[in-house]
Amino acid sequence: TCDMPEEFYLAHDVRLLVLSYTVEGVRYGLGQNMGPKEFYRKMRGGEMPQTQQATPMQAEEFFEGFLRDGKSVLHISFSSALSGSYNSACAAKDMVLENQPDKKIAVIDSRSTGPEMVLLVKKICEIIESGADFDTVVSKAELYSNHTHIVFALSSFNNLVKNGRMSKIVGFVANKLGFWGIGIGSKQGTIEIKQKIRGSKKALDAIIDDMKERGYNCGKVVISHCRNAEFAESVKSAIQSVWDKAEVKIVHARGLCSYYAEK
Repeated sequence: TCDMPEEFYLAHDVRLLVLSYTVEGVRYGLGQNMGPKEFYRKMRGGEMPQTQQATPMQAEEFFEGFLRDGKSVLHISFSSALSGSYNSACAAKDMVLENQPDKKIAVIDSRSTGPEMVLLVKKICEIIESGADFDTVVSKAELYSNHTHIVFALSSFNNLVKNGRMSKIVGFVANKLGFWGIGIGSKQGTIEIKQKIRGSKKALDAIIDDMKERGYNCGKVVISHCRNAEFAESVKSAIQSVWDKAEVKIVHARGLCSYYAEK
């Protein structure tokens, strides 16, 4: 559920505990993958994938792989308010430590997803590479996660309608009239819709206004887009026109965010 590019994972020995999903009776994500083009094609065809979080047993096996390599484990989970992934990871931690109490395992609830998780993972890698010990890495990561935020803009509501999270009539009208949904992640990790507005220019303004409201002042920014690089570049330009020293990185959404965001 983290939108970090693949090359970063490989360079920093970050490993993924994936959510799997089932499309047309085939389960993907656990050893069997589907390319982005096929994924979007199947969604456009009306088949909504069913997502499945990792079980405690799968998480336990995942953690054991690190420990066998002589490493400690710092796991960042998808928001506990949106998924049971955090609970699975905590259960796995308890199972491992019951038999190996000398091992070091920590589980952090990101209370988010997508690009906010990218910020957290990058920060953790920086802290580790500075030579900090395990407990210091965990405490600094938790502190940092309290100072990051997420705002999102959706221009399509098709999958929200298909999943029963928006009425068909409201979704149809919103799509026809060109409405965007502007939302934020709450402190508890839930999704809150701030406003529905018409047109991409107003959506862009709403993102900048939210950053101002929450006191942004040239920290790191990650923009995650789903098949909309043009709008992502517009957001980047708008941010840097207000905060010229802003460090902004654009990435493409991975599986989970692509599933809900469409374009």
